[in-house]
Amino acid sequence: MKKFLSLLLLFTATGSYAQQTYTVTMNGIGPFKLNMKKAEVEKIPGKEIKLKNLLKENWNYDTVTYDYNSVPFTFVFDRQSIDDKNYEVILRAVKSSSSTLKAPSGITIGDDKIKIVNTI
Repeated sequence: MKKFLSLLLLFTATGSYAQQTYTVTMNGIGPFKLNMKKAEVEKIPGKEIKLKNLLKENWNYDTVTYDYNSVPFTFVFDRQSIDDKNYEVILRAVKSSSSTLKAPSGITIGDDKIKIVNTI
């Protein structure tokens, strides 16, 4: 019985990990919030984010895409001035088209118009 219970708990834990859902708000998606510093974003997945454009004199936004807990995310980074010579790299936008994302009201990508209208 203990073996069965252990296997059931293991299956439940791995199943919930694979089906991770994140809430989309005006501040970001799940743990990724707008205006987070690059170092804060890197701590969440435990990966270094390599930038190309923001390190140049005439910089543009840097866009990085990768999966976090089986959900594809696109991050857009920008430079935010601290003073005339210094800046921080911040998260300007976070995007995903995963159907596992949901609004606080429960609406997800792919929901039909009737559900959206009835929820609002």
